[in-house]
Amino acid sequence: MFYFFWFIVWYINIAPLILLIIYPFYKIDILLWGKYLLNELQIKQVFIKESEYVQKGFILANHRCYFDFFFDTFISHGAIVGRRFAFLITLFGSTLLNLHFGIITFYRGKDSRKTVFNKMLKHNLVLFFPEGTRLRHNVIESIDHVKQLLRYGLLKEIYYHQLLPVQIQMSSNKELVIDERKFKINKNVIVKTHLSKPIYPADYKTEQEFYDAIANQWYNSWIITHSTL
Repeated sequence: MFYFFWFIVWYINIAPLILLIIYPFYKIDILLWGKYLLNELQIKQVFIKESEYVQKGFILANHRCYFDFFFDTFISHGAIVGRRFAFLITLFGSTLLNLHFGIITFYRGKDSRKTVFNKMLKHNLVLFFPEGTRLRHNVIESIDHVKQLLRYGLLKEIYYHQLLPVQIQMSSNKELVIDERKFKINKNVIVKTHLSKPIYPADYKTEQEFYDAIANQWYNSWIITHSTL
C-alpha cells in the first residue's frame, strides 16, 4: 500500500509538476515522462496491430482502471475524453497529458453528448471509453454481451457525422498494473493490446449495422487480447 501512494504522489503528481515548471524554459518531450512511468512499472507489452492509427478519427478503448487514462493515451497519442473528476485525482499528470495530447472533460448528467462530440471534433485523434465506466468483467460471453456493455451516445454522434472512422484498442490486464480499489501496484505484468482496422460509419446503411460491426470487432479484440500468450 505504501508503494501505491508513493507512486501516485511522485510519478503522477510531483514529477509532472517539476516538468511543468521546467517546460516554459525548456521544451521537454513529454513522451519521455510516459516512458519513465511505464519503465518504472516494468510492463511487458505485447502490441498486435491490424492497422496503423488513423490520422483523424476515434479510438475506442476498454476501461478497467484509472491507469487507462495514461496507458491508452501514451500508446495512441490521442486526446482523451473523461469525467472532470477523474482528471482532478491526478491533477499534474493530467495537466501534462492535456499539454501534449489534449483532454476533453465533461460533467456526467450535465454536458450533452452533442457538446462533448463538438469538443472532440477539434482534435485529430480522440480516445474514449464506450463502456462509460470502469468494468471488471473477466469474461465476455458473446457479441450480444458486448452490446449490453457498450453505451451508444457518442457512437450515435459518430455515425450521423459519417466522416470519421473508429478503431478499437483493446488491452488485457491493465487493472492488474495499478489497482486503485486495492491500493496495489504489480510490476512485470503482461499487457496485451490489439488495435483493429478502421471501421467507417459511411460503410453502413443504418446505425444499428454500425453498432453491430463495432460489437463484433470488440468481441474479436477481446478474444485476441485475453487468450493465452
